[in-house]
Amino acid sequence: MFLRAMRNTIAVLLVAAAGSTLAYAQSGSATLEGTVTDPSGAVVPAATIHITSQTTGVSRDTQSNKEGLYSAPNLSAGRYICGDETGLLNALEGKRANPRAKPPFPPVVGLFGKPTVVNNVETISCVPHIINNGAEWFRALGRTKDAGTKLFGASGKVKRPGLWELPMGTTVREILEEHAGGMREGVKFRGLLPGGASTDFIIEEHLDTPMDFTEMAKVGTRMGTGTMIVLDDQTCPVGVTWNLTHFFAQESCGWCTPCWSGLGWADRILKSMEDGCGQPGDVAKLAFQAKMWNPGNTFCALAPGAAEPLQSALKYFRDDFERHISEHHCPWR
Repeated sequence: MFLRAMRNTIAVLLVAAAGSTLAYAQSGSATLEGTVTDPSGAVVPAATIHITSQTTGVSRDTQSNKEGLYSAPNLSAGRYICGDETGLLNALEGKRANPRAKPPFPPVVGLFGKPTVVNNVETISCVPHIINNGAEWFRALGRTKDAGTKLFGASGKVKRPGLWELPMGTTVREILEEHAGGMREGVKFRGLLPGGASTDFIIEEHLDTPMDFTEMAKVGTRMGTGTMIVLDDQTCPVGVTWNLTHFFAQESCGWCTPCWSGLGWADRILKSMEDGCGQPGDVAKLAFQAKMWNPGNTFCALAPGAAEPLQSALKYFRDDFERHISEHHCPWR
């Protein structure tokens, strides 16, 4: 299917002139031709975007000096914080990848001060097919009200870790058992993060939930990237949570206190638990920190994302945290 053709493309950045509107038409299975309607009403050819499995090529209109649609493949600066679109824009401008204050939002003031739309490759790869086949065709690909297909993946102690393009709304159970082959011999399923590191854990009772934006929210998590991290009964959930929190602490840009200070504090508490030095009250401190990282308390979504695996691990695996403290060691070591 069409998403697979995009797997090696890094990113596409679209920049439009102020006051312009964009129109697209497909010419070939993997080409988008862009036109810009400038403020005077004139339609100006702006760019042709050639999408292949290796790169995204660009040709610009050389007959006009009008500023219009521009597309180019770009590697990020290599930091997780560049997942925030304004952090990415700062990195592309050669600055430190700190998120920007919003408003103004990038469609108004973006890259080098120009209106900018930032989307991931998976989204952009759908555009030519929607234009060619229509919105109803795209909606019909999904199994729920959320349209289209999605790249779903599974990692951890499953028989066939991998990545598959499947209809939106495919259940967690189908992905885990049919496509990933179920759990390896000798281990049992305990839980999973459905959309990567920055999503809440779900457990056995949630496996029949469709993987889409709407249904995952009903069980207290998010679809996120759709790439599941599977937890088995032979892996320490406290260790997994510490590993994730340590990663987020390292990747914090340091811009706001709840993030850089709070993540570092939680990292140290979880490490002490794993080392057998956990103290009574540590679980309550972790729960307090996770609450402090909720949306609205930090400058961007990094810390709220870090809160999700921690708060849900405390919800579903609290006894494991308590055992680390009462037994003065990690029971899985």
